[in-house]
Parts: sequence; C-alpha cells; structure tokens
Amino acid sequence: MIEDELKEMFQEDLQLAWDRWLVMSFYKRNSEWVGKNVRIFMLKNKVDMDKMNTLLRFPKRFPYQWHISIGRFICGYLPPNISKTLWKHDFSRAEELARAINKMKADTYDRPTDVDKTKRETRERAKSKKDNLFAHVAKSSANKLFSSHRRRDQWGVTK
Repeated sequence: MIEDELKEMFQEDLQLAWDRWLVMSFYKRNSEWVGKNVRIFMLKNKVDMDKMNTLLRFPKRFPYQWHISIGRFICGYLPPNISKTLWKHDFSRAEELARAINKMKADTYDRPTDVDKTKRETRERAKSKKDNLFAHVAKSSANKLFSSHRRRDQWGVTK
C-alpha cells in the first residue's frame, strides 16, 4: 500500500518535471528535436522509456512526433490552449505555466491539430525542392551550351 502511494507520488513528480521540461524547452530550445529533448530529460532524471510512456503530453510512438521541433510538437500535437498560453506569456512565468499545464488532463494528439496546414507546407517544400533542382539542371545545361560556343573551345574547328 505504501509502495503504491510512493509510485503514485513519483509519477506525479515525474509528470510535473516533464511539463516543466516542455515549457522550458519551448522557451529556450524551441528549434531542437523532440527526440533529443526526450533523451536529455531521461538522462538527467534517470528514467527509462517505460516510465516515460505513462506520462501525459509525451510523444507517442509515431515517428513524425519525434522528428519535429519542440515548438512544433507543442503547437501541433498538444491542445491549442496550451500553445496559446505559452505564446502569450514570456519565460519569466515558466514555472507557473508548467504547474498550470500539469493540472490539465490533456494528452498528446495522434494527428496534428492543423493537418491541412501541415500537408500544404509539405507540398510547398517538395515543390520548392523540385523547382530548385530544375533550376540547377537548367543552369548547368545552359553553362555547357555556352561553354561549347566560346571561341577558345572552337579553336580546333577554325584552325
């Protein structure tokens, strides 16, 4: 019975620590990947993945939740009121925000809240990559054409 209470207390403390880590990462390391942040958190708190998977607001086992920035994870996969609150306030209220988020029972979404925007941005990135590739190929072929018509390259023909 006492062991169960200790486990529950440890779980609550771990959840608060994770929420605090999310908020601090949002303000300090917004562009770092979620997977890197999880590994650092696990090393600092000496926690294994089984305990981490029981936490709320923890990335699920979908790869697209692990290979994005921490800011994108918070804004896209957590309830919108969390991200709006974090954007509205600054770093000085981080501890207060972490405690408020800890009281919520909201968990991570399986799909992003803005699927249409995400798909549109993915298409735009793919299109810009393709356009850049076409521009590079066109430039290199034009350079080959122009270099073949230079006088010094035609010296053997005119000789």
